[in-house]
Amino acid sequence: SFSFISSIGVKFLLKTVRKFEQEGVKKSRRKHLIDENGEHIKEDDTIKENFELSLIDENVKRVLKLVYKEGTENWVNLYRIYEIIKSDIDPIKKGWVESKVIDNFKHTANHPAAAGDDARHGFMKNQAPQNPMSIVDAKQLIETIVKKWIRYKVNNTNKAINE
Repeated sequence: SFSFISSIGVKFLLKTVRKFEQEGVKKSRRKHLIDENGEHIKEDDTIKENFELSLIDENVKRVLKLVYKEGTENWVNLYRIYEIIKSDIDPIKKGWVESKVIDNFKHTANHPAAAGDDARHGFMKNQAPQNPMSIVDAKQLIETIVKKWIRYKVNNTNKAINE
């Protein structure tokens, strides 16, 4: 589902990020990235952009780790991903999603009557949402927001570098 990183092994990406962190490799010295098969990653490949962005942006690194290490199959991780992105850039203000959709997502994720045992809370006094969001729809929503957020960050990082 997250096609922007599918051509490189996720384990390789996380391992390489950790290696660069441990070795303190300067970002300016990296000329080429190599995938798990020893192949050079093309200069225009979005995977390279995501990788490089994760080296300089802690929020991107945290989101990618949640997506690929923890998964997007539960409400808690989906909500964490949303919180990290919102702390950086508000997806509603950017026009990436309507506030009523996010409100429904948050209400569903939090309420045990809507999200069951996977809800973020064990008990809530307020009523469950009238039309709870399915986990499939929640996953699609968050994946869409992640893609738009990363594309926005890559574009703005590239602009700053080229200025």
